[in-house]
Amino acid sequence: MLDESSSSTRGSVRGASYLVRGSWEGKQVLVKKLLPECRQHILSRYASSWHDLKHPNMLSVCGVSQSSEEPLFIVLPYHENGNLQAWIASQDGVDRNRLILDVALGMQYLHARQMVHGSLMPCNILINGYRRACLSDYTMLQLQPSRNNNAHRYYSPEAWKGMTSQPSDVFAFAICAFELFASSIPWGVLTEQRIYRLVVLEDARPDRPDDQTCRRYGLSDRIWSIIEEAWHKESRLRPTFDIILRLWQDEVVDSPTTNLDPAMTFDIMDRKSHRASQQTTASVYMPISLGLLLIRMLLMFWNLKHRQGMMIIRKSLVYRIHLVTFNRQSTRLPFRLFKCIIP
Repeated sequence: MLDESSSSTRGSVRGASYLVRGSWEGKQVLVKKLLPECRQHILSRYASSWHDLKHPNMLSVCGVSQSSEEPLFIVLPYHENGNLQAWIASQDGVDRNRLILDVALGMQYLHARQMVHGSLMPCNILINGYRRACLSDYTMLQLQPSRNNNAHRYYSPEAWKGMTSQPSDVFAFAICAFELFASSIPWGVLTEQRIYRLVVLEDARPDRPDDQTCRRYGLSDRIWSIIEEAWHKESRLRPTFDIILRLWQDEVVDSPTTNLDPAMTFDIMDRKSHRASQQTTASVYMPISLGLLLIRMLLMFWNLKHRQGMMIIRKSLVYRIHLVTFNRQSTRLPFRLFKCIIP
């Protein structure tokens, strides 16, 4: 827990009076004041779960206020790079695919612990000192209503009805990804009522950006198809972050490795080597597998005529045939192990 005497305020942050910079145990921190609607017992319950979250793409919580404090507050690490929205606007040559992957990794970790973010949007994604994205304000919607006037732009159809869930986080992630590639706020100048009508009643979604700049940012056909699946109207049909990560990383593997940090480059090279080894295995073992299957069929036919002579070797030979991965465009079949028993 944080003691008030251990922090010294240094002014509000970017005009937000509820965000105050300070120092705590010799570190730069951000003190976030909570609304009066927040209750101490709820804050204490979530504080214990926040303490257990340890992930490079999650913003850690340094502490929370004591019950006697008024108003209640949360102490967070201070990142001078700001949030994702401001970072994209101020930087050139940012690897947007890498940042989106960071967000997906953080969300995968959060969902694996049966938690819901509830207010995922670029202004709640911070850029740390390593220029990697980390999530903030997770589960904050359970403590108090959002203070962001643009929060409704990321609502799923069920979120408009007051129901947040892991699938609604997936929907918000898709809108965030769209915003990063399009470099513009989703739904533009449309009013909140108009956005509600488009999303909930007309099942409309933002149009795909069509310029070459978005393609340079990494918005390929496959990436766009992932986004479309993630903002599906039916929550049960949206992919989980486990699936999103596999699909998105496969696309990063197939794309050029320019403008990537060294860690990401090594990861991509490892994946390419793994895929090459799979293809080599396919070229070597597939003819053998087909040959063994042909032998099995011939022996079965011969056994019908010479059943007496085959009794000795019946069930004595077991071949394990590895059907390896075949890649044809985006289709990938998993490894499967079959036993072919010669009768």
